Amino acid sequence: MNADDALAILRVVPPFDLLPPDALERLAVGITEFKAVPGQAIVREGDAGDRMFFVAGGSVQVLGRSFDGSEIVLARLEPGAYFGEQALLSASGTRRNATVRALTHCRLLVLTRDGLLSVVEPGSAFAQQLHATARGHDELRAGRLREGVLRQLGGAESYRIETFATGEFVFRQGDPADRLYLVLEGRARVSSIARGNADGAETDLTELLPGQMFGELAILRDQPRTASVRAVGELKVASLDAGWFRAHVADSPQLRSIMQSLDGMYMLPRRGLLTLQTGRLALQPTLTAIHDLPDGRRVVSTRLVGRPTFTSRVVNAPEPDFSARFEDADTGAVREIHLVDGVPVELESSGEWLGLGEAFERLLDARSLDDAQLTRFEACGSFDVIDDPGTGTRRRGGVVCACAGASADDIRRAIDGGCHTTEQVAQRTRATLVCGGCLPTVREMLGVADWTPARCTSIAVLGERVRAFRLQPLDGVVAPYHPGQHIVLQGRVGEHWVQRPYTISSAPGTGDAYEITVQREPDGVFSCWLFERTPGDTLLRISPPGGSYHLPAEGLVDVVCLVGGIGITPALSMARALARTPVRGRLHIEHSVSEFAEAVSPDELRELATRYPHIGYRIRTTHTQGRLGAAEVLALVQAQPAATFFLCGSAGYMAAMKGHLSAAGVGADRIRQEHFRIAGEQPAPEVLG
Repeated sequence: MNADDALAILRVVPPFDLLPPDALERLAVGITEFKAVPGQAIVREGDAGDRMFFVAGGSVQVLGRSFDGSEIVLARLEPGAYFGEQALLSASGTRRNATVRALTHCRLLVLTRDGLLSVVEPGSAFAQQLHATARGHDELRAGRLREGVLRQLGGAESYRIETFATGEFVFRQGDPADRLYLVLEGRARVSSIARGNADGAETDLTELLPGQMFGELAILRDQPRTASVRAVGELKVASLDAGWFRAHVADSPQLRSIMQSLDGMYMLPRRGLLTLQTGRLALQPTLTAIHDLPDGRRVVSTRLVGRPTFTSRVVNAPEPDFSARFEDADTGAVREIHLVDGVPVELESSGEWLGLGEAFERLLDARSLDDAQLTRFEACGSFDVIDDPGTGTRRRGGVVCACAGASADDIRRAIDGGCHTTEQVAQRTRATLVCGGCLPTVREMLGVADWTPARCTSIAVLGERVRAFRLQPLDGVVAPYHPGQHIVLQGRVGEHWVQRPYTISSAPGTGDAYEITVQREPDGVFSCWLFERTPGDTLLRISPPGGSYHLPAEGLVDVVCLVGGIGITPALSMARALARTPVRGRLHIEHSVSEFAEAVSPDELRELATRYPHIGYRIRTTHTQGRLGAAEVLALVQAQPAATFFLCGSAGYMAAMKGHLSAAGVGADRIRQEHFRIAGEQPAPEVLG
């Protein structure tokens, strides 16, 4: 690089044009040249920075990331512009807050931090002016990021801007979840105090960069903050109201999918500092987790949003010398693990994998696998014995209660510690308390078998993705149940017993079988397996009916069901039951679906509403009518002021409805929610409030 060329550029670029000639000459001597081709990333968001760039020829784009991984153009820089200057203004450098990519063939001049600091004092007037210029650039780009992201969210008119000084808390662990936040400028650090930590010491969990949201998970779960967030340097955020966000998630499939994927990524085992970033792979949104481990290793893990596809690798690890692979012929799940000297350095997974957390922990901790474990993995996809084929009970490792994150070992320790009833186990481990799907397994571990063999006697097609299955116990005994309760269904999928809870959609006392109504999920292991069965071809096992989400056993009822999608099933059972006993009271069903084709049994429910004055039914297609709002919920409350409200649907839908009901003055004692979590799904994380 010719120093005279560099000097000619520095002389006309503010504020460098204000430096004395001798200082400019010394700077020019240390400048190097860099060339980039169209599409090449020159710097990447999140990387450490130690140099700045002057555009000598061509043009570049400054890009930010939205919450869904899409890129937002923050600026286009032409010759005479510069970028990356913030990296030179701190002795220790800083993280890049945006990605810069070549738009055309570019010629760039590169100035290092050491080169600048050898000429300019950090607190000098020039340094202060460069700070002010960088601040102006940041404010302009932050404004474009804010408008771009909030336009995508539909919240361009619903936010406020907040600024936090270095070390200041945005919120603290235990605070109420009243707002969520979007990072516009600067960085934030997430930390928490572990349960039982007597000295109150905090552990750093995650670092947040511009374009990332935080605080949303506690809102969706209606929980206090489970972590603290504070500013690293000056931090500027856009904040949005919790009620608005709940309502938006309820009607946005894309946003719901991203929130569910964030759940899974937050639940990755934590070692060192975790940084989450959004992105795209072949137009598919992705989430990437970067673990900077205490031993200096860096692990990068990526998950496709809305799909059970996961990869993880140790950066700069040697080439693997051995690989093990498992493929499940029944489900199509594929798992691979790559090792160096017996230590995992890379994981690849497509399809549901109950043992993914354990495998990932081994990679993070650099724990080796022996030949027996690798042989077992290639044979059944697991390192250790997880399921006993005879009982379906997980004997070692594995999550028994996905809702509470309780493993078989946790439950066994509780039993060994003197817990001899399901209630005592639940008090110690929280297992069984949410959806109840793990109750038969817990009872079996206590020595009480609850499973009854059954066969599917008929299958009715209710829609492209919905079918009704009639399940007949082989002993002919259909246990009494209340409308709204569920059974746990267990089937042999591949080499493992897999179980899922399903609401009973039939009315009590109407035959010799239970009916369940199931929606097939593209990546659902059990629902896909169930849809491939034919009547009578497979022996299943079912639990007794259970769950506290149901109509009262006796007395008058006044009920409103606010349900979304396949969450109609408990309301269907209630409607069928109350049609047989008109004197019991009133029922109104408000069913929200994206489009009418997703409605379940609409003709039957309309007929019931026509024939029986005490039953009401209304279906709402949100694509054309919009989502159920606060005013409409208030009208339902006013029409039935003494009603109990039963909610069933996605977490976002129920959170929005609960918020509307609370705003309408309905107390928590009159709101019932049905929570089902797919077995094997990651438990709700306690990170990022």
